[in-house]
Amino acid sequence: MVTKSITREFLRFLFFKEESPISRYITAIFGFTVSVNNKEANQLNKQILVIGNGFDLSCGLDSRYSDFFEYRFIELFGKQKSHEQIRLWLNSQLGRDAWSNKRIDYFKVNQNKWPKGITRWDCIFLFAEEFLNNAEVKQWQNIENIIFNVVSFVLLPNDGSKSFQSNLHFKESCDGEIYKQKQFIQMVNSFAGAEIDSLEHKANNLLHDLNDFEKVFAKYIVKECDKEKNYRGEAGELLKALANWYVEKDNQLDVISFNYSLDARFGQMMKDDQFRLNSWTNIHGVANYNNKNAKHYINSIQGTRLKKLPSPIFGIDNHDILEDSFDNDLRLLFTKSYRLVNSEIHSQISSSICSDCDAIIFYGHSLGRADYSYFETLFDDSNLYHSKTRLIFYYFEGDTPLENRERYTSNVVSLLTNYGQTLSSIHGENIVNKLVLEHRLEVLPYPKF
Repeated sequence: MVTKSITREFLRFLFFKEESPISRYITAIFGFTVSVNNKEANQLNKQILVIGNGFDLSCGLDSRYSDFFEYRFIELFGKQKSHEQIRLWLNSQLGRDAWSNKRIDYFKVNQNKWPKGITRWDCIFLFAEEFLNNAEVKQWQNIENIIFNVVSFVLLPNDGSKSFQSNLHFKESCDGEIYKQKQFIQMVNSFAGAEIDSLEHKANNLLHDLNDFEKVFAKYIVKECDKEKNYRGEAGELLKALANWYVEKDNQLDVISFNYSLDARFGQMMKDDQFRLNSWTNIHGVANYNNKNAKHYINSIQGTRLKKLPSPIFGIDNHDILEDSFDNDLRLLFTKSYRLVNSEIHSQISSSICSDCDAIIFYGHSLGRADYSYFETLFDDSNLYHSKTRLIFYYFEGDTPLENRERYTSNVVSLLTNYGQTLSSIHGENIVNKLVLEHRLEVLPYPKF
């Protein structure tokens, strides 16, 4: 039976050891160096393209979390102060009894002393940079993991009935990592509300401020899209490259975007350029959610009557909750599925995009656990195990192509293995082997465009 975690050593031997006969065999069928002949390529007439932040980065958009946070930091505090100075200042503003007075919501008490518009999550992420390992706060999937850990620290009952094992990595210090973790937990609880507040009240505080934090992010993305004049043109060329449009113009594409930048208006622009785009869906909302012209135009081209466009959401995956859930688990309020229920996003999704799909292509997505639920739905609806649907995963080579290929392949295997475990009645645990042997799985470097 395939286990949940595949070690790096095994992956290195299986895929990357040049002199190994089995690696040459697996490489040939797995798709690292295999070239698809034109006949096969032309047969991929109906494709689904899943794009993540790597797509925007490839097209010149400064959409990394680090880019956004630097913008937010300057917006709140100006350029003259360092992160360390701000953290020390926030600590001093909390006062000597910051961690002891159970009746005070320190964020609310000190909010008027701090920059206008600051949220609880600004403070939490600022302190996360101080307490957590540098790698923890660089990527979007890690930010979602921080959200999961924070709401678990705050919202799990403290009566000992539920334990939580954090997966965050803290900076080393002379006092040890455990001490750093205790400090961080104490800090996030202080920013969630008063100690005597109910868990429901703290959940409302965090959710309200997360909404505000997301709107600030939307404003940033709109600004970046307007600033990068070549962004939309680059995005169009990349879409054409991924769909093999210049070779086969009959290929049809449905785009599922985990980004907030481009929306259905861009999809219409591609259609006007004779590109066969069936649908464009922004899974987690759009940055231009409060743009009335955008709303009217999208309603007109889609034949919908949306009262509003969905605003961006950050969130956690149901998998992280359901594994140890209990009655009235308030963390469910922060899952992406729960937060999408009252949005208009569902009405934008075509219900038939997975039927008779020839290929599902992933570009620029980290394949983090927070989005597993969406991928499982795609795989189910396309009947992945029994169909002929191919999976094509593109990864960024960067300065360390072998390392990045290994890391991304590990993410691919983890995703598919996790999905296979939901198909136990049909030997789903063997799905990776099945896809490889049927030539339906490829992991390839980003194409040039």
